[in-house]
Amino acid sequence: MSEGRGNVAYRHARARLLMGTVLLVVAGGVAWGLRGSEDSDVLRTVAVASNPQIVVIDLQGRAFVAGSNGRVSVLDAHTSDPLTAVAIGADPSAAIIDAGRGRAIICSRATGLLSMLDTQRMQVMRRVPVGGTCPTALAVDVRRGRVYVPTSLGVRVLATRTGIVLRTVVLPAQTQAVAVAVDPRTGRAFVTGSGNTVSILDGRGAALVRTVTVGQNPGPVVVDAVSGRVFVVNSGADSVSMLDARTGTVLRTVPVGAFPVALAVDGRTGRVFVVNQGGGGSVSTLDTTTGTVVATTPVGGAPLAVAVDARTGRVFVTGTATGVASGAPHLSPFLDRLIVDVAGVWHSVRHQDTGHVSVLNARSGAILYTVAVGQGPSTVAVSERTNQAFIANFNSNSVSVLDATR
Repeated sequence: MSEGRGNVAYRHARARLLMGTVLLVVAGGVAWGLRGSEDSDVLRTVAVASNPQIVVIDLQGRAFVAGSNGRVSVLDAHTSDPLTAVAIGADPSAAIIDAGRGRAIICSRATGLLSMLDTQRMQVMRRVPVGGTCPTALAVDVRRGRVYVPTSLGVRVLATRTGIVLRTVVLPAQTQAVAVAVDPRTGRAFVTGSGNTVSILDGRGAALVRTVTVGQNPGPVVVDAVSGRVFVVNSGADSVSMLDARTGTVLRTVPVGAFPVALAVDGRTGRVFVVNQGGGGSVSTLDTTTGTVVATTPVGGAPLAVAVDARTGRVFVTGTATGVASGAPHLSPFLDRLIVDVAGVWHSVRHQDTGHVSVLNARSGAILYTVAVGQGPSTVAVSERTNQAFIANFNSNSVSVLDATR
């Protein structure tokens, strides 16, 4: 990138001022005023199925957008034009792509089934009972052709080509599996559990190898294959646990912002980005080797999800204008995903608010600019093939497409 961070931020701030959308870069963070539903940095806005909750991208750069009505809209990699729609079951809770075998794998809470979608034929080839509560996260071992499904009854391991259940792993002390990530080098799976634990499954037969204790209410987990580290969000402890991916040993516990709910890793820059919903909304940037917090960036409102484009060095963080408030649960399909991740703590977010995406520098964690999108942006996925970011706007029934090179 030849342009300095300050020049990039100034150029985008000036463009928004001319367009009627104000972005003020201030010391220690940003303040913004958003006018209108979306701004000029949105390449396209595509109408999709009712209440889009999940977006995943395949190897060709096509976007698979799952809506609460049980239909998956497939968007063209370059034009974002709708190509087809496939029925998979209402209230999808998790999805993942196995690019090597051409599978989109999506779990439906309404049916309790895992749909295995052939991405070439655009047909559901098999539906598999989950055998428990549908998860909020899935993981694929591309090398070994497995998909890991964390459920309330343990972890189911399936063959991604056929959908056959290879094994069901019961976690110690009736622990409910929450989320899972796989080390692509060793095939080891790291499963966060309701008992404040991480269970480690062997890469060969998916046997339980070890269970370690982490912080309160562990949720999302990622593996950085470059540094050999595993990072676990402890939503109830405002911290991140860093594990050795080879031994499973907890190396350190890192304090982050209030109520962390999501994270993403960039192996190229050696950074982990942790989304903190509390305290006004922020992103903690950690060094993957040491676990040190190198930056804490205010993003405002209620940040929800994060994705990294390693090729362009950009981090995309979705959020709404209004922050998180404790209270009675608001049982929309999307909010229920957050509630499951932080069991025992009820939170609600006003999804009717205008959404925004904060774009950060993947090395420094500094904010570059903020883009207004639709209402209630629920998730974000990046296509490194086309360098575009796809944001699912839950309450606008649309997907906003951003240029990831800006």
